[in-house]
Amino acid sequence: MQLLLCFSAALIASAYACTNDPNGVQEKLYWTSCNTADVIQPTNLTVTDNHGNSNYPVDVSKPIVVTALSYSKSQTTYNSVLIDVTLRVWSKIFGCQWITFPTFGLLNNIKQCSNCPLKPGPLTLIASVDLSKYAAIIDAVSSGTPYEIEVKYKNGDSSKHEEIACLLAGVVVLKPSK
Repeated sequence: MQLLLCFSAALIASAYACTNDPNGVQEKLYWTSCNTADVIQPTNLTVTDNHGNSNYPVDVSKPIVVTALSYSKSQTTYNSVLIDVTLRVWSKIFGCQWITFPTFGLLNNIKQCSNCPLKPGPLTLIASVDLSKYAAIIDAVSSGTPYEIEVKYKNGDSSKHEEIACLLAGVVVLKPSK
């Protein structure tokens, strides 16, 4: 019984020691490259709705458009791009960490190349994700909570679908009340 009480007290203490603002996401978008070895590297990132209006905090009831000014050091031109989107939620339970939010593969291998072909040199990567199509995901999202959105861009021209770019954005999510 004492062990259970000690464990419970430790969990509660770790939850209160956590910040609810990892990387300052309560105030602004945080972003980085997930993989500095990728052939396409971002230099700037914005999140908007499908009309180009700022979408921060991110309203998941509307399409989310992630635009990354980037540079391709590849000598390859990519005519087809697929994206995998991973969502993570900030958790204060078990010691302040990002926990992968289950999407059951619904956000994998999405055809995404509104501005193909992607040629070597400066370019713009655009990923549009409409989570409103996935009611189960939207219903499970907590408003006001920090989330990470990881977008992996893959070569759709190749059967191997090798990763060519990866963007990670830390955001706060809003959803309209029902």
